[in-house]
Amino acid sequence: MNVDSYKDGVLPFAAMVMLEVGNVGMATLGKAAMTSGLSNFTFVVYYNALGTFILFLYYIFQRYRSRGPPLTFSLLFKFFLLGLLGICLEQICAVTGIKYSSPTLAVAMGNLIPGFTFFLAVIFSLIGAIVIAFGFYTVMWGQAKEKVMVADNVHSLESSTQKTPLLQNT
Repeated sequence: MNVDSYKDGVLPFAAMVMLEVGNVGMATLGKAAMTSGLSNFTFVVYYNALGTFILFLYYIFQRYRSRGPPLTFSLLFKFFLLGLLGICLEQICAVTGIKYSSPTLAVAMGNLIPGFTFFLAVIFSLIGAIVIAFGFYTVMWGQAKEKVMVADNVHSLESSTQKTPLLQNT
């Protein structure tokens, strides 16, 4: 087996297995810690602190290895807001779920997130398509109604009856 087929075939599979083992391990350790009295919020803070430390070491290593774009305060602030409003709230909900149920259920539900995301995207795209089609047909109905009323020689804008044209050419 040469190196290229190893990178393409075995390495992604091994990375996925390691990620799942780490995910199950963190959920199990979190459940054990919360059973012994650790707060949900404290666990999330420790979890994010560990992730920040690991990513910061990776950033330092990459920064001195190659010249990349600078890390400005504006970019750091955007990362902070994204982490606080996005993943931090999700982690608080997930850890609360782990506290009241089992880590196995939490990890299994976590693996369903891409499927739910796809399902919601399909639903909302269909709803958007329906709204667009309804708007299109409403405009077409209005134009057809206007043509009928113009053909009946209704030109008065002061009239409050149904004979007023819906769209005016100005």
